[in-house]
Amino acid sequence: MVGSVLLSARRSPIVPRNGAFAGLSIEEIAAPIVLAALNDAGLAVDEVDELIAANSLGAGGNPARITALHAGLPERVAGLTIDRQCVGGLDAILLADALVRSGRCDVVVAGGVESYSRMPLRFKTFSDARPRSNLSKRSSRLGRIETLIWRRRRTNWR
Repeated sequence: MVGSVLLSARRSPIVPRNGAFAGLSIEEIAAPIVLAALNDAGLAVDEVDELIAANSLGAGGNPARITALHAGLPERVAGLTIDRQCVGGLDAILLADALVRSGRCDVVVAGGVESYSRMPLRFKTFSDARPRSNLSKRSSRLGRIETLIWRRRRTNWR
């Protein structure tokens, strides 16, 4: 089995909910982070085989695909979104490592993407039908974008 190496890591700033990033979509926040991580690793966008993003607060769809397109990755990069409530970013990284070690991919971008400012409002009710919001003090910060670039270890890679 082939090994893998972590080539670079980046993250977005953490800002308060409805703060500086409130007007930005997830892909508008994530794309520059992806491009910076690729630049740090000395890789071009056309070298990426897959982008995996964990997202638990979004309203659906495939944020990984939209992020890949927004970052200018090739259209062949399908983008895989993992919907996990906890440790989704770590799951994305572990999946990236497995794809590289299996030989399926050479370069994978992986991490977590969230925007607490853009999360859909979901209301639940108490047993007596009083509404309660899912908003809490813990959701007062913008979710993070962590991007890691994995590459297959070769004897003669850069």
